[in-house]
Amino acid sequence: MTRLDGAAAEDGCRAAEAPGSEGRPPPSGRRRLVLLACLGAGLGTLLDQSTVNFTVAGIRESLGAPNGAVQWYLASYSLTFGLGLVPGGRIGDAWGRRGPFLLGLALFGLGSIVAALLGTIELITICRLMQGFGAGLISAQVLGSIQDEFSGRARIWALTGYSMAGSAAAIFGPLCAGALLDALPPDLGWRAILLLSVPVIALTAVAAGLAIPRGRGGGAPSLDLPGILLLGAFVVLITLPVIDTGAGSRTALVLLLAALAAGGALAAWERRAIRRAGDGPAPLFAPSLLRSRRFVLGNLVAMLWFGATVGHSAVMTLFLLQGFGLSGLAVAVVLLPSAALRLLVSTGVPWAAGRFGDHVLGVALVVQMAAAFLLSGVIAADLSSVLLLLVLIDCVIGIASAFIDPVVRVLTLEGVGSGVRGVAASFLQLTQRLSATFCVAMFTGILFAASGDGGIGRSGAAVALLVNGGIVLAAAIAAFALVGRRGPRETAART
Repeated sequence: MTRLDGAAAEDGCRAAEAPGSEGRPPPSGRRRLVLLACLGAGLGTLLDQSTVNFTVAGIRESLGAPNGAVQWYLASYSLTFGLGLVPGGRIGDAWGRRGPFLLGLALFGLGSIVAALLGTIELITICRLMQGFGAGLISAQVLGSIQDEFSGRARIWALTGYSMAGSAAAIFGPLCAGALLDALPPDLGWRAILLLSVPVIALTAVAAGLAIPRGRGGGAPSLDLPGILLLGAFVVLITLPVIDTGAGSRTALVLLLAALAAGGALAAWERRAIRRAGDGPAPLFAPSLLRSRRFVLGNLVAMLWFGATVGHSAVMTLFLLQGFGLSGLAVAVVLLPSAALRLLVSTGVPWAAGRFGDHVLGVALVVQMAAAFLLSGVIAADLSSVLLLLVLIDCVIGIASAFIDPVVRVLTLEGVGSGVRGVAASFLQLTQRLSATFCVAMFTGILFAASGDGGIGRSGAAVALLVNGGIVLAAAIAAFALVGRRGPRETAART
């Protein structure tokens, strides 16, 4: 029996345990509306992520933004996304998911609207920080709700649907962004792109308000506020040197030492919280999860793969727009086949996972790694048919990603009990977003630096994609370690 089949057997034996549901399976009509809200949230937030790279050229031109400010603009969203996840998960587990879900949607939508109206990249970046925090609150509730409401193979299908929402965003987002860039003046095009997700977010808020449970309505959630503050300090300090590459070596060293101090303080505080369990706030990270080999390895795989994938998207979009000189709509057309294939192939992922087992994950990562290395070589070689080869290789990456995303989520989160589902999903998303912050800043920094003369060229793109392939290779090694052990299945304690 594969781990996926084991998860289906175990989860099928227990009712959905959404906060406030008293252990009873929810009505099927409401479950469908819950899933619709989750997919809408995924579509809205991922629509924003799939189009933000298209705004860079217009912002640089109309606002005169330097490369460092652009790196901050691109990385800021992922920075605060991680900060909203863990408290969002704790609040959702304790109070129910409707409140933080709606708050996150409001922050995200408001950030989009205000950013589109502003005139400096610094203020726009602040709005991106607000959007990221809102998206973190949303994401914790989405994955927590899917775990609450669905079990067994229904959960695999729900997570596959979430992945398909991302694929749909990757199809329609660039097409809409490209069309807006071509139809509107530069100063209006990027502003219109920032507003693309607002209608989806508004409709999602209606569905979430109708379907997501209110929760138990008990006492205040046991939030580990010192732990949250220390985590926030660690995240900010460790990512600042990566985002702001012009800070200088001495400043970077100071920030690194401060990050290590914050990390040490966080570890000491969490050990204290674990020892005093029941006589104070619950630990920020459930110790049972961190003791689970499957959960830790699954997080490592997801972290490496997600960061590499987001970084790949940023490099490809910027290279095609500014290095290859394509129009926005042409770039969308070039990227369309990969996104369409990912959406199409996603429908067969549950069957493939059931038929071939857990090793689907490792094989798909090896395929994506080989494609990244090949793509780097093709761009560096400056072949006459580079655009066609780029499309074909990117299609291979899209197909591999269709298998990786839902399978790694299921393998990582299987067996997590109802009391820590939001925390587990938040931790998974936190590691992914930290990786995305690092990889986007690192890849765009490599892209700018290796290209020379402040522009974007083939050499920079080739080097960035070579590093990308190395990160996916590390994810593949971790994936085979995750699925290679065939002993008794671990089960995270349901605390």
